[in-house]
Amino acid sequence: MATVGGLATVTQPYATTSGSPYTITANYNGDVNYAASAGSTTQQVTN
Repeated sequence: MATVGGLATVTQPYATTSGSPYTITANYNGDVNYAASAGSTTQQVTN
């Protein structure tokens, strides 16, 4: 996972659209400077 300016970017290739839509969830445990957080989104994979 790449982190630039506090932003994490992940790329996930899919070989098929089977199983779409996918739910993507991210969790951050926090540290001395930033509070913990979590988020999720649903992504549709199309041809």
